[in-house]
Amino acid sequence: MFTQRLAAIFLLLCLLYAPTSFAANRMTVSPLIYKHLQKVDEQINQNRLDEAQKHCAVLLNKKSLNPYEKSIIQQMLAGIYIREENYQQATQSFQRVLSLAALPKGNLLNIHYSLAQLYMQQGSYNKALEHFNLWLRETPQAKAEAWQFLASIYVAKEQYSKAVKPAEKALALTASESEPLYQLLLGLYQRTNNNQRAIHLLEKMIEIFPKNKEYWMQLFYTLNEEGKDKLAVSILDLAYVNKLLDDGDELSHLAQLHIFHDNPLRAALILETGIKQGTIKATDSHLQLLASAWFNAKEYEKSLRSLKQAAKLSGEGKIYFQLAQAYSELNRWQEVVVALQKALDDKSLKNVGACHLLMGIAYIELEDYKQAQVSFQKSLRDDTSKKEAGSWLAYLTQRMAEQDYEK
Repeated sequence: MFTQRLAAIFLLLCLLYAPTSFAANRMTVSPLIYKHLQKVDEQINQNRLDEAQKHCAVLLNKKSLNPYEKSIIQQMLAGIYIREENYQQATQSFQRVLSLAALPKGNLLNIHYSLAQLYMQQGSYNKALEHFNLWLRETPQAKAEAWQFLASIYVAKEQYSKAVKPAEKALALTASESEPLYQLLLGLYQRTNNNQRAIHLLEKMIEIFPKNKEYWMQLFYTLNEEGKDKLAVSILDLAYVNKLLDDGDELSHLAQLHIFHDNPLRAALILETGIKQGTIKATDSHLQLLASAWFNAKEYEKSLRSLKQAAKLSGEGKIYFQLAQAYSELNRWQEVVVALQKALDDKSLKNVGACHLLMGIAYIELEDYKQAQVSFQKSLRDDTSKKEAGSWLAYLTQRMAEQDYEK
């Protein structure tokens, strides 16, 4: 692409076909040299580059050449070298053209631009910048491509803050929506830690390129970095609505964010849809997350369904404990006891005290006060539930005393 673009510039040698004199130097192309140049042009067009190069070398040995003719031949040689990707030789040929100073000012300016491109290609970024700036001083109406090129020089020099303004100008001057330009400017905003501008740009990029998932995700992460976490979740949810989130981990993450931001019903709907469609695997962890979402949304019957599946798959005590909690919300106390007994069968269970506490409450509701007393006493052994268990035990003792009095 680079070679073709440069070749197109360098081989627009309209000077070859205009043997009229120029006011600046009164030099012309002689009829004989003109015929030779036509032949060289024909060889180039037929891709006979070796012949064209040798032909130019022969011409340059002629002592009768004037500076103007030498400049044209060197310019043609540069075009040949570029086609051969011999950028060092092309650079030398253009430097000779500049030293001759025989071409019109506009042509010499274009050579500065071409040299900037060649030096850039060779990794000589300071020289590229030097020649570009010489061209830019005389070109007040520089087009988008030129500003983009200047930005790329600064990027290559790792001077990202200096690349921002040229990239912004390039984007402002571009008539069509150029995605690479948006990507360049976004990368510069990110490199220079300008999150506010990155957010505004990403919002625009999403409008123009709504199907590019990467832009939605970058906006989500950038908003999070700026502490705008609720807005970030809404952006991720919009990406979900636009069917851009197709990975189970992404969907479960979105659901977790909704639960965290007190929107459990939305989380449950996302999870349930994902599991039904197969996007989210019906693992015990995903089913447990779904159950938590339904539970927090006070949809206890739906929570039960998911928890039963999760408990059966995993056999983990903590899930049976959650199942017991869901049963308790529905006042299904006998089922609470059964679920808690299964939870306590798991020797790795950590919240044993909480299990015995809920067991005691269930037995109170079932009016089995002796079993309730045993459960609360066991709960007293756990520091995390000791205080609450003591309160319940006091309540139970009083209630049992009242019952005995009534008898």
